[in-house]
Amino acid sequence: MRYEKMTKEQLINELGKLQRHITKLEILKDKYKQSLKEIESLEQKMEFILGVTNTRMDIIDSEFNIHYVDRESQKIYGDPKGKRCYEYSLGRNEPCLDCQIVKAMSTKSHIVSERILPMENNRPVQVITVPFQNDKGEWFVAEIKVDITERKKAEKALRDSETKFRILSEKSPNMIFINKQGKVVYANKRCEEIMGYQKEEFYSPDFDFRCLIAPEYREIIKKNFNKHMKGEEVSPIEYTNITKEGKRIESMLATKLIAYEGDKAILGIVTDITKLKEAERILKRDKETFERLVNEKTQELLKIQKQLSDAKRLSDIGLLAASIAHELNQPLTAIMSNAQAMQRIMASRNPDMAEIHEIVSDIIKEDRRASDIIRESRTLLKRSELNLEQLNINDVIKEIIPLIHSEVIIKKVLLKLDLDEGIPPVRGDRIQLQQVILNLIANGMEAMNNVKSKNLIIRTEQTTNLTVRVSVEDSGTGVDENHIADIFEPFYTTTKDGMGMGLAIVHSIIDTHGGKLWAKNNPDHGTTFFFTVPVAMDRSDQRK
Repeated sequence: MRYEKMTKEQLINELGKLQRHITKLEILKDKYKQSLKEIESLEQKMEFILGVTNTRMDIIDSEFNIHYVDRESQKIYGDPKGKRCYEYSLGRNEPCLDCQIVKAMSTKSHIVSERILPMENNRPVQVITVPFQNDKGEWFVAEIKVDITERKKAEKALRDSETKFRILSEKSPNMIFINKQGKVVYANKRCEEIMGYQKEEFYSPDFDFRCLIAPEYREIIKKNFNKHMKGEEVSPIEYTNITKEGKRIESMLATKLIAYEGDKAILGIVTDITKLKEAERILKRDKETFERLVNEKTQELLKIQKQLSDAKRLSDIGLLAASIAHELNQPLTAIMSNAQAMQRIMASRNPDMAEIHEIVSDIIKEDRRASDIIRESRTLLKRSELNLEQLNINDVIKEIIPLIHSEVIIKKVLLKLDLDEGIPPVRGDRIQLQQVILNLIANGMEAMNNVKSKNLIIRTEQTTNLTVRVSVEDSGTGVDENHIADIFEPFYTTTKDGMGMGLAIVHSIIDTHGGKLWAKNNPDHGTTFFFTVPVAMDRSDQRK
């Protein structure tokens, strides 16, 4: 209808219709703008996700034309407009022979593959090719490319690790195996050599690894394997293996839970300890014999020590000590050399049991020789009872000064007596107390051999109503604080030629008297030895 022929009312109706169409168009325009914003927002979100996850994506049609490429790819490969996918990212003139797009289009299912991107320093990616249709029924594929650089590095590290493991395992002197779900999936060469099975037998689905274990140990090993599968640690155990020929082998088994071919498995290291256990049995038998002999000779030495402490003259003690040291030196040295040799043999992989027997025989022989020396030395001493009497300790000290006068002069020692004349009498054995004081004086003078200023002070004082204290102070080199508590132990010595008996005897004498003995380094230099003796409670003599 022509507008010029319309009536006013008709024109108004037509204008109303036109206005309604314009309004609808405005609404559609607004919806279109909103849709564009939503699409842009979705693209931004998608680009963000792709960027964070280092993932790329493109959309390609059945003719290999590119309809979408993510922004990161465009930065590297440029504008995809008018290019096919094989031209764009691979620089090819024709589709790939194993094109995953063709496979996905034909099978209408997604395809997972791996690809190297040559234009990105051969970066490895996993490509997921997903086919889909648009609302017009046209087919496309979305290619999602996930970076797998770190995974490839991990796989290479795992392969390298497995290679190293197999190299070390095959050269190991121990049996090494991997047990997965109750089946042996790896056994090294040593397993074949010792157990008598070939690897093909170990790996057979019908092979029951429990046949390798003595029946009495199967349950405990089963429990240990179950603990491993729960993530618990298991300590190594001793058990018995059974070879293909039925031979029993005493072994040590250490196990650990590992990841193997995508699953949990038990790594086991088996050490053949048959020879070690045999050596232990022999050593236990010989050790009992040796300990018995040592105990017997130790008791004899303790008796000799007591006899030394009862000696009446210092010269007798010195002569006897020198004699014992000289005579015992050779057998004791031989015993020590043989013991060290046996330690070295036992530390070897295959200890020679015949040689061990020979060494033990030599040790027993030398021990008997030392016993003879001790037995002969006992005849040089006379045992005396402890003769307790009431004594003035100052007089005891003054009586021995003439005995050391020459030694003091020769060694240029300045000797000073600081004696408390008011101290009460003590109860003790005069000869033994003099021996104690002489020993402490000799130690003090020896400690000052290498110093210029040699001062030796002997003091007496009453410390309590029950005891009198005697001290011998020297200006020597002092005693190592870490070992000051050890110097009274038998056979402990800090001198090259000492036997370590002197202070032990002194300690024994003072202990017998009911007193105490100790040493303390001086603030400036030197050491002071102290001992206490009980005050006499009455005037009667007493013998023990």
